[in-house]
Amino acid sequence: MKTAKLREEKELLDRKLNADTEAQKNLEENLQQLRNRESELNSQEEQMRARLEKILDNSAKNKTGLENLKKELRAMQDKHRDSKKKYENLRLKIGEVENQLRELRADRYESERDVRLSQAVETLKRLFQGVHGRMTDLCRPTQKKYNLAVTVAMDIF
Repeated sequence: MKTAKLREEKELLDRKLNADTEAQKNLEENLQQLRNRESELNSQEEQMRARLEKILDNSAKNKTGLENLKKELRAMQDKHRDSKKKYENLRLKIGEVENQLRELRADRYESERDVRLSQAVETLKRLFQGVHGRMTDLCRPTQKKYNLAVTVAMDIF
């Protein structure tokens, strides 16, 4: 009886040992899996940190690039504004020069006409004794306000 009891205790202890051994194996496997997972997570963390660092570097570069582009844009806008002012000034000057040219042409035409008329009067003076000059040269209105009326009446205007 004693041996049967011991045998039963031994079997019970063997079963308990086997159960504890299995539990230990399971715990060791779980521990190994957790360590593997920890190393994976550490690796991912390093990758994420490197990626974050890269993103921050690119962000800083992009900010610098953006500032440079903004400066360029402002410079181009200033240059465009200056060019536009210069263009407007030149356009005004061209208009003034064209007006002066137009006036000079009109003056030249009028001068040529006056010269021809003066030559015609001189020729008439030489050919005919009674011709003394142009009517506008010979008579002057007493007041300046009548100049236009006399000119229109003599059909010279």
